[in-house]
Amino acid sequence: PEQVTVANGAAEMIYQLTKILKPKKVMVIDPTFSEYELAAESANAAIEHFSLSKRADFKLDLEKLKISLNKDIDLLFICNPNNPTAHLLKTAELESLIQKAVKEEIIVVIDEAFIDFLTEPDKYSTINLLDIYNNLVILKSMTKLFAIPGLRLGYALTNKNLSLELETKR
Repeated sequence: PEQVTVANGAAEMIYQLTKILKPKKVMVIDPTFSEYELAAESANAAIEHFSLSKRADFKLDLEKLKISLNKDIDLLFICNPNNPTAHLLKTAELESLIQKAVKEEIIVVIDEAFIDFLTEPDKYSTINLLDIYNNLVILKSMTKLFAIPGLRLGYALTNKNLSLELETKR
């Protein structure tokens, strides 16, 4: 329970994260959910775009992304499955990315808002990595899964300290 922070939808949590973390530079995958960039801008963060190629069917080149991560980047948003491309990364692939981010001192936010629609979500979710990596934040959305858009219910899963900060500094 101390790793869970509930919000008025996952989008509110995206803004709350940028408000609390105060990143100087945020990396956003293009194309993806627009709220990541908007939230970063609201926190006056510089945006670094990692563009997906139409020639590669908009699939994420994980090795190229890992090479582009450096200490200038404070926060990385990954949508898994990605919205709007629907491409997925498996847990092991995401773990290799998180490991690289640890070395570069980057917080990785993985938005799993659509993951529960998969037939085998455990192959792609990073929930089992929460207790291993302090730089991991997972976003979930009840709104989509239970088709309750008017209710707006989302939450973040992260380390205890960041969860407490997200809860108390609203």
